[in-house]
Amino acid sequence: MKAEKTFPDIVKEIEKYDCIKDYNEIFNNMDILNATLNAYTDKDHTAYYIKIPSKYVNIAFNLLFDMLFNTPINQKKIDKEKNIVIEEEKSRNDETDIMLSIKLYELIFKNHPIGQNMIDNIPIINKYNTKLVNNFIKTHYVPNNMHISISSNLPNDKIKSKLNYYINKYDVEKTKNKSLLKVKKELFDSEKLKEKLILLPRKPNIYIHDEDIQSCDVQIGFMVPFGHSKKDFINRFSLYILSQILGELNGSRLFIELREKNSWVYGVSSNVDLYKNLGCFSIKTSCDKKNIFKVVDCILKIMKELKTNKVSSKEILTAKNKLVYNHLKYKNENSFTKAEYNGIMMVYQENSIFSDKDIEKVINYINDNDVRNIANMILDFENICFAISGKNIDKNKIMKVVNKYH
Repeated sequence: MKAEKTFPDIVKEIEKYDCIKDYNEIFNNMDILNATLNAYTDKDHTAYYIKIPSKYVNIAFNLLFDMLFNTPINQKKIDKEKNIVIEEEKSRNDETDIMLSIKLYELIFKNHPIGQNMIDNIPIINKYNTKLVNNFIKTHYVPNNMHISISSNLPNDKIKSKLNYYINKYDVEKTKNKSLLKVKKELFDSEKLKEKLILLPRKPNIYIHDEDIQSCDVQIGFMVPFGHSKKDFINRFSLYILSQILGELNGSRLFIELREKNSWVYGVSSNVDLYKNLGCFSIKTSCDKKNIFKVVDCILKIMKELKTNKVSSKEILTAKNKLVYNHLKYKNENSFTKAEYNGIMMVYQENSIFSDKDIEKVINYINDNDVRNIANMILDFENICFAISGKNIDKNKIMKVVNKYH
């Protein structure tokens, strides 16, 4: 009678695999090791990650390097993935909040790549073939365009030793100079593209999604002329504090006015999304159609007050404390969030990662003048954009409200 394999035997077998090509086998092995393998795509970067017990780091390196440098691409696989992407796009279009966010970005960023919906054009998706995908891989999936972020309880020298082993195993160095990246690099990083966008004539833009419902979803957005680069460090955290005061704190100005005092909305939020050189500041809420013009008026009034009036020291202190807590809590929540945060900062800040002390020091340095300066820089009603869903919403009335504060 054949003896059943023990868990250590199974792990040894997994470690011996030189090239794992079967998806079912990969996912089964992840389950065996109590690990997670996944990926995601944002507007300007793609991330692949494994959450795995540190003692299996060899398996993590082997699998990731094998996926990135050895995965065979054929038309059958591409066609299968096309269907998944198209179904995802259909589901996104069914969700009003996501659809409005996409439209808001298109209004704010115009033809800049950040304004483009990542999976919007189904006819283009259907044209994807082996040649196009392989050219993309050769252009972007190369060592000089990759950052590796690891969070582990293993000693650094041990991690580096294992990493170098797999770099040599997969001949990663040989692919260094084969990238077409120099030709393509302007896509997101170029200051020329940024300047061209900023210098375009600006005016308030309004998109209305005509939907036969009584409630209205309202999204308001502004372009942010900076991102995560090192030179924008203070501006970035000043904007985060402004967002806390406007719509993120439990007692934010928008929440108090729109919900607590007037009962026009159930909830309201503000948000900052930053990339390398550009970003977006946005406000989201929903209300009954009959109150939409009052809600828009109230939001603009509060924003104008932040641009002209002194912000109380209590508000700033509360926002700072919340920001420090949220930022450092997320970053240090677990090994995965540490690795993800550091990896993204390596992409945006050219391998410079600010320490927790540096971040806390900058946040505490920011004062009322910094907040008002950033409010005047970002909350420019010449650049305001609206994406609204609702039945028979009058654009001219929205514009009339804007002109009142313009």
